[in-house]
Parts: sequence; structure tokens; C-alpha cells
Amino acid sequence: MINQKDERPNDALGSGSRAFAAAMGSVWVVAGLYGIYRGVSTDPRYLFALSVFAIIYGALWLNTARTGRWGRIPLWP
Repeated sequence: MINQKDERPNDALGSGSRAFAAAMGSVWVVAGLYGIYRGVSTDPRYLFALSVFAIIYGALWLNTARTGRWGRIPLWP
């Protein structure tokens, strides 16, 4: 459905929201990569596992920025 005020779909994000999503995604991916480095080079192995989840979360933010729509992950049928 088209919103008459700004002529974009109601579920589409604006450019400011997409920029925010890109920034958040980049921060989470970089933090995850650094966490993997620290988890491999030092003792705490749990840091490696948490970093993988941080990279996945960052990828979801980057996908939101790429598509311009909020991500939909079906957690239940």
C-alpha cells in the first residue's frame, strides 16, 4: 500500500533509517571479527561463539540497510 504523503510503501524505511541500519550492521560485524580474533588468540573460547552471533546479528542489520525493509525472521510457524 502506498502512503499518499511520501509516495513510498508503508513498510519501506527512509534513507536515515537505512543509514542507521548500515552503521549498526558495520559496528556489529567489526566487533564480531575483533571478538573472533581475541577468542582465538587468548584463552576465553566462549568469546569466539559470542562473536559468531554478533556477526550474524550485524548481517541482519546490513540486510535491513540493503533491502530498505525490516527483516522478518520466522521464529514460529
